[in-house]
Amino acid sequence: MNCIRDLGERSIRVFGAATISCEAHWRSIATRRLGFAIERSLTAGLARLAEHTPADNLIGRAATEVQRFLSSLYEAGMLVGATPAEAFTSQCEVFDQGERTRLSCSIRFSAELPGQLVPLSFSVLVPERFPLEPTLKERAG
Repeated sequence: MNCIRDLGERSIRVFGAATISCEAHWRSIATRRLGFAIERSLTAGLARLAEHTPADNLIGRAATEVQRFLSSLYEAGMLVGATPAEAFTSQCEVFDQGERTRLSCSIRFSAELPGQLVPLSFSVLVPERFPLEPTLKERAG
């Protein structure tokens, strides 16, 4: 849906394009596009990171890279807030799913109004050559 305004004297403008999403924070086209760009960039970057980082170092490296990326967006004025803490949050976890390991990240970012954080989650598979460190029970068995 586009809001079209007649500003007089042959001046008609598209004003604040939006979707009819049932989730209010995803209605703005600008927020949706920024969310897709963040997800694409972080997924690609974390997939490369997972290929070259042992699993025991992966969470720390992933958290650092996500923070660095979101901070660069904040500094460029793409995220809204008086401080980076108001503009975004992030959390990364590694899950062992039997034969496969998955790096999962959840972020929340503020694209339009300070304090109005939009949730976004994504994950990448960790290559098999870097399994999680075995637990003591697995080592003894």
